[in-house]
Amino acid sequence: GINNSFDKLISTFEKYTPENTSMLLTQPEAYIGKLFPALPPHLTAGISASGTFLNTDFLSDITSSICKDLTSSLSAALENETNVENNFKSFGTIPIPTMAVNARIGGILLPFDLGVSAISTFNGLSDKKINDDYNFGLEYTSIGVDLRFQALEEGKIVPSISIGAGYIFTSRQITLNGNLTAPIKNSVIDSNANINTDVSANIKTHSFYISGQISKKIGFLVPFVGLRLFLNGTDYSYNWKYNTTSIDAQEAGIEMPNGNGGKSDIHKMNINEISPQIFAGLGFNFAVFQIGLNGAYNPSSKYWTVALQLNFKL
Repeated sequence: GINNSFDKLISTFEKYTPENTSMLLTQPEAYIGKLFPALPPHLTAGISASGTFLNTDFLSDITSSICKDLTSSLSAALENETNVENNFKSFGTIPIPTMAVNARIGGILLPFDLGVSAISTFNGLSDKKINDDYNFGLEYTSIGVDLRFQALEEGKIVPSISIGAGYIFTSRQITLNGNLTAPIKNSVIDSNANINTDVSANIKTHSFYISGQISKKIGFLVPFVGLRLFLNGTDYSYNWKYNTTSIDAQEAGIEMPNGNGGKSDIHKMNINEISPQIFAGLGFNFAVFQIGLNGAYNPSSKYWTVALQLNFKL
């Protein structure tokens, strides 16, 4: 049961990661223009943020399955019915956020542009207390590259159209550590047990995609719409353990239960698991400053994503 709940977590992160990180690379213009020859040279640089709406029950499923295992183990050790209550509650459906620095440069001689994005948390979210019993940690690194070629040059009436491809690598290290207390009782003792739980997961996601995008400048506005097709692969590992201690139980000669487990595996890319994403939005151009308000929907995973970009733009 514990391993099954971890498998659910891995599946969730594998599906939502490309939705979230690809929007950090999204540019309102389907093609920004050439770097050379051009005056001024065409390029952008700035920061972007995105959030994919997720139901966070996968976290409470893990703690619930560990507490169920503890309940069963303690009941057997004490030969008496015992309950270890799960005090961890999920956060409901929330937009899981990501931020990155990004840049895009126009092509040299040929009509293409190249975009990159990067982020790392640098242990900034490690071991944060989220309630009385649990600490949560997250280390996160993501690097993305996006190459687009102009398929149709924008005119007074016709829009700009581009086709492209990209690759995103994302690595996450997740920890959830708990310190719990549970009442234990039988014919010999009436006391409390201290319970330590440690769970961790390392998830590395590789996402390749092809894309198409249409945009049209209307004054300072740039409405756009596009489509991406993802092919994802993941290599991952997770580990969990718990141990219980009680001085009263030890003095009574009762052995307190311990447990551990884990798994590592690779989910290879499968052409039959191509995942589509429809994205759209609106860019606002002000001299050398640009704001992008974007959204995306995946009809396969049912995930919604929202994004914001603040860029310097030539």
